[in-house]
Amino acid sequence: MRLRISVREALQAEADARAEAKRVEEETARLEKEKQVSEEQAAQLLSQNQLQAQRKVQAKKERRRSESLAASIIGAQSKSSLPSKSAR
Repeated sequence: MRLRISVREALQAEADARAEAKRVEEETARLEKEKQVSEEQAAQLLSQNQLQAQRKVQAKKERRRSESLAASIIGAQSKSSLPSKSAR
């Protein structure tokens, strides 16, 4: 078993370790950026979904209000078209 290594081997091992550390650091930074983008996209989608849900609720309220108004108008018209007691 050889315990002694040459200066050249030691320097090469150190350079390799630094290169690997730099690669890992760059990969970590890239993954952090992807995570941030994903979180921003998720927040944006959530916001869009909430807005869409609010619009659906508002549309249902408007439809119910329109239906109620239409029913009351139809009811008022049918009452006015009936002969009154005095006309009989």
